[in-house]
Amino acid sequence: MAFWLTLEDARLFYVNSTGAKRMGYTQEEMVGMQISQIDPEFPAERWPEFADRLRSGEPLVFESTHKTRDGQRYPVEITAQYVEFGDEKQVIAFARDITDRKRDQEELANMSMEASLLYRSTRIAEEASTFNDTLQGVVKIFCEIIGWPVGHVYLISDDDETLLEPTDIWHLDDPESYTKFHEVTQRTTFKIGEGLPGRILESTKPAWIVNV
Repeated sequence: MAFWLTLEDARLFYVNSTGAKRMGYTQEEMVGMQISQIDPEFPAERWPEFADRLRSGEPLVFESTHKTRDGQRYPVEITAQYVEFGDEKQVIAFARDITDRKRDQEELANMSMEASLLYRSTRIAEEASTFNDTLQGVVKIFCEIIGWPVGHVYLISDDDETLLEPTDIWHLDDPESYTKFHEVTQRTTFKIGEGLPGRILESTKPAWIVNV
């Protein structure tokens, strides 16, 4: 996507046809729009500071986010350059969709995280004296790698294979902050298919709830 905009108020006065189509607009519809309308990371109050940086004359390359007409957001890499045509002060910019690159980076990061977890878990298992010691070590490093403040292990009951029971295996970054959660969890069991732990036992697949 290539576009031109005014330096003073960040209004578009040219967008190429490919860029307009990607954003879900016609070229005519995009003329006169402010950059903040297509880039949520550039609200109007941020533009003056950015314009000052552009005036240095050096092209700026940075990552941002574009928002299409229907609200879809996707990552872009933008190259912006300040130019003058007589008395006209303008900015020419090129935005490249980097969705695939971001996905590849995320996959690579996940592979690296999994390899680290596997290696460290293996070392813990070799050095631990009991199964519970192994679980305790694995929960700790898993929370460290993922960035979770809380980790806990439920195990299948010895008396009922359809029942999950809490254990004494915990990882707590700040125990005092989770005192109530710890107490309630230690009293809570789950039948197969019941609650998140029970659904995981039933499906044998990972699952999670966002922002519990």
